[in-house]
Amino acid sequence: MNRIALLALSAAFTAAAAEQIELPELRKWNRTQEWKISEGTATADNIEKRWSNLMLKKQFPEGVYRLSYSTALHGKSLKDQLFVQFGTFKQNVTFSQTAGNAAGTVSSYFYAPASDAEQIMRFQLFGTSGFRAQISNIRLEKLSEDDLRKITVDFNSETGNTPLFFHTYSWKDGDVAVVDAEDHIDGGKAMRVTAGAVQKKYSVISSYLPVSFGKKYRLTFSAKSPDSAALTFGPNTYVPGQRNWKKLEKFALTPEWKEYTVEFASPDLNLYPHMKSRTFFLDLSLAPGKEAFFKSFTLEVL
Repeated sequence: MNRIALLALSAAFTAAAAEQIELPELRKWNRTQEWKISEGTATADNIEKRWSNLMLKKQFPEGVYRLSYSTALHGKSLKDQLFVQFGTFKQNVTFSQTAGNAAGTVSSYFYAPASDAEQIMRFQLFGTSGFRAQISNIRLEKLSEDDLRKITVDFNSETGNTPLFFHTYSWKDGDVAVVDAEDHIDGGKAMRVTAGAVQKKYSVISSYLPVSFGKKYRLTFSAKSPDSAALTFGPNTYVPGQRNWKKLEKFALTPEWKEYTVEFASPDLNLYPHMKSRTFFLDLSLAPGKEAFFKSFTLEVL
């Protein structure tokens, strides 16, 4: 390949790259008194049943954003939680939620609508016990269409006991944990979901993923179940009082690792006005007493 062709190829890749958004140092973020800043790390000893906020207020040009950060959440139970939110003081969306004892690096996604006003992006703690949380290495990127063509979520960068990108939904018993995937061909980490015994179903939902109008998608996930559990899985949304868009399918898992897929078309905004958020979450449900392991999830445009 000649030099001109190489330069053209380099320019094409540069144009398609995600745009990194410059952020102020943590000392300049607005925060409640629980948050202390030291050497680029924000640490909070959260007070029982009190909201602790670490917040950035700025203008966000319209687009889809990826927020990446390192965190260590030393929760004493799944009721001790870290929320990540975007919007205004009166109307905001929780696009990421982590609970329990989780640690590592995670990426979450949100859509910023066109607006001349400043909006907020904040980390918020709440729990039924006092617990410590740490946040560092915050990185914000505005994504291009090419960046959105394929997004993979896995657990390999996690070092805690509970997952960063997923959380339980109204569980009374049972357990969700990050474990070694020694029997998977790629090794690494996996999420183990162990349903309890007192509910009709046990749901685990993810932080938000982006969706664009007028496109078709494929969701691929790698899973296994020692007891061949039946799984309900797919994209879902929830806004109270709205007709919520979802595409859930049923799968019969096997004791061996296997890949499964769900294909769907993006929603019609006229039918689902709440989808102006351009995001959805992954919803996976097991019956009582069942257990399943999940290695990775990939969303790609067809």
